[in-house]
Amino acid sequence: MFYFKTLFGNITTNYRLGGIYYGTKKIRVLAIAPYRSMAKQLASVVKEFPDIELTIHVGDREEGIRLAQENYHSNYDMILSRGGTATLLHSTVSLPIIEIETSAYDILSILKLAYLPSQKTAILGYPNITKKFKAVCSLLDYDIALYEIDSEENLNKIFADIVEKKFETIIGDVAGYTAAHRFGIRSYLITSSDESIRQAFKSLSTFYQMNQQLTNDNQFFKTLLQSKMTNTIVLALDGRLIYTNNTDNNTQSLLQILREKLHVMDFSENMRLHFQTQNTIYKVYTRTVTDKENTYIAFDYTVSRVIKNSQSGINYYNADEIEKIYAGSIYGRLGISASYLDQLHQLSKLENPVFLTGEYGLGKSYFAMLLYLKSPYTSSTYVHINSDLIDDKSWSFLIENHRSPLCGTDSTICFSDVDSLSENRQTELLSYILASQVFKHNRVIFSFSESPDHEITEIAMHYKNKLHCDAMSLTPLRDNPEAIKNMATLYLNWLNIHGDKAIHSFAPAALDLLSAYSWPQNFFQFQKVLNSSYSNAPGDIISESTVQIALTDEKKIVTISSGTNESAHAAIDLTESLEEITQKIVKQVLENCGGNHTQTARSLKISRATLWRMLKESS
Repeated sequence: MFYFKTLFGNITTNYRLGGIYYGTKKIRVLAIAPYRSMAKQLASVVKEFPDIELTIHVGDREEGIRLAQENYHSNYDMILSRGGTATLLHSTVSLPIIEIETSAYDILSILKLAYLPSQKTAILGYPNITKKFKAVCSLLDYDIALYEIDSEENLNKIFADIVEKKFETIIGDVAGYTAAHRFGIRSYLITSSDESIRQAFKSLSTFYQMNQQLTNDNQFFKTLLQSKMTNTIVLALDGRLIYTNNTDNNTQSLLQILREKLHVMDFSENMRLHFQTQNTIYKVYTRTVTDKENTYIAFDYTVSRVIKNSQSGINYYNADEIEKIYAGSIYGRLGISASYLDQLHQLSKLENPVFLTGEYGLGKSYFAMLLYLKSPYTSSTYVHINSDLIDDKSWSFLIENHRSPLCGTDSTICFSDVDSLSENRQTELLSYILASQVFKHNRVIFSFSESPDHEITEIAMHYKNKLHCDAMSLTPLRDNPEAIKNMATLYLNWLNIHGDKAIHSFAPAALDLLSAYSWPQNFFQFQKVLNSSYSNAPGDIISESTVQIALTDEKKIVTISSGTNESAHAAIDLTESLEEITQKIVKQVLENCGGNHTQTARSLKISRATLWRMLKESS
């Protein structure tokens, strides 16, 4: 039997596999798959090994460690993983770690897909994967640079060198692949074949037989510890996790705090500790436990929550959360920020408010997140104020309450889509910011929409000028047709990793269609079209006709044409006043756009603030 759990929806699926066993204990294995499609491979190949009971989670590096630690209490015999995740797990949990080795077939497969002699290419990852490429590249006489990750901390130094030397393509394990996206460089993920996974299961079975007696002895003591009703974490003096019975989502942050305290506090005597994170209070009681050779620190603790004031459209994040949000977006996956790196770097060093503009679907909020991540202020809170979601209660809290983020200090505050507020509220917000000097105590970012002609509203111009903002304008997707082709192939690689089928490439005519399209909704629409093309492709190549169907479906949604809507003609009485006719047209276009105010305003070539005012006057 295996259990398959993913981070997407927390769904558990159980399958009973065939086979009759006569008193033989199954090997209980926790598999941490660094990417989603590997989970499907594991679930398929394990059917060949009826003596293994497998639980699968999807998560790389820190996420993989967190999953392993949260499931430590479940009495697994060993953990199966790959690459950097396996390396990090060796030093953080005491269960045996079986690694899925990277075979010569795996290496040749990714080189065939990704390596072009005309492009500067580097291999980046943890040594247990990248070292195996050295001999193969030497044998094939491939000019590929090799960068080894020793720790997460040296990634920035590595990429400073990679960016300086202008590498165009990165081939890496999940650590290198993810980091390359963050720095805006094209990257390809090294995947594992079924045979590599099969070999890992064979090694696992062999190791289990050798380790059986030791596992049984440890199991006895774990059973005793699990009878405790309190939360407990046991650490070695070097920070290794020895035991935990805690399954709370905050386990990883608590472990980080306790490991830091191991280096600065004397635990030779039992102690009581009390500390608070952003929204959690911990009361901790320490005990020193020794055996013949080792000393451990046991932490028994209780947890209480700090209830935060919840307001619509106002959200608080730390740097780790923002990095995960950005990395999980299409902007992070495709490295869209690459062409803006110099400008982002320059803006990150300045203290003036930032004025960010661009069309709908260009990801202005995500660029604001990237500005924060590249700034010196990542140790403080990131506050996202989504103007589209601000209601009367949120507005009152924002402007009048002493707990408003505008009354705080040392935060990065992003006001996204400010022009979706009413004109009165836009003016009131500007007056408040000027009077209270919010930008003197915090880093402030504003985003406004641009028309296709790069026009902004008069009020938006007041924000830019009166607050002395440093400006940044995002380029529409249609302005760079060649980049569209590159991004399409990169996104296809991502879909192959996370989807349920493998598509080799686009037909050249399909790429031509994508690059020629106008993309009125930019990356928001680009992602929908590629998802649809991937899902509906009948074979292993995305054809011109498949892309054409997806684009035609988008045009039906995006294009507002009264010539195809008879009810629109019937709804307008030309004998009415101009004001009444205008109001009916606005309501009709809003209905055709499915209630989307941004799309309606763009179709009517007016600002969202003007649209909001017209709808209010007609209600």
